[in-house]
Amino acid sequence: MASTRERIVKAALKLLLEQAYENVTLVAIAEAAGVSHQTVLNHFTSKENVGAAAAEVLSRQTQDVRDRAVPDDQLGAIAILVGEYERFGDPAARWAIASERLGSLAPLLDRARAGHQAWLDRIFADRLPKAAGHASSRHSRAACGHGCLRLEAPSPRPAPLTRRHRADHARTGGRDP
Repeated sequence: MASTRERIVKAALKLLLEQAYENVTLVAIAEAAGVSHQTVLNHFTSKENVGAAAAEVLSRQTQDVRDRAVPDDQLGAIAILVGEYERFGDPAARWAIASERLGSLAPLLDRARAGHQAWLDRIFADRLPKAAGHASSRHSRAACGHGCLRLEAPSPRPAPLTRRHRADHARTGGRDP
């Protein structure tokens, strides 16, 4: 049988994959884990600490799945990637949107993005287009510093900014945050 701590983390992860971070409460985590609110606090002291433990579990699960991919089997790697997007696409989008409100969890999201990019680089390095002006990079990155990366072929004109980027650029006078 799973330990109390493991049950709490598993319940938190399930809720965080289903709902926005702001909507997940310690009470809801406790109920899903079959423990009291005080038990959750005794083990983790805060919602951020429960979230960090859940993020660590998710990171290990993701790494275990992605470790099955090899550069020579790009179709297999694409199948893994699509499976991961199916499982985590919506939550990842919610977390990205809420990143400014995640407090101490925001660096975990940044680390996950960097890990994802490194995996893409390792698995698809020979297939990624070489970006003009990026001698050391085999792909082009978004022009702004909002943490967004997109893979694209070099283009004579930059890709349009998303609504969020336009708003951020308007707020900051076009400077990266």
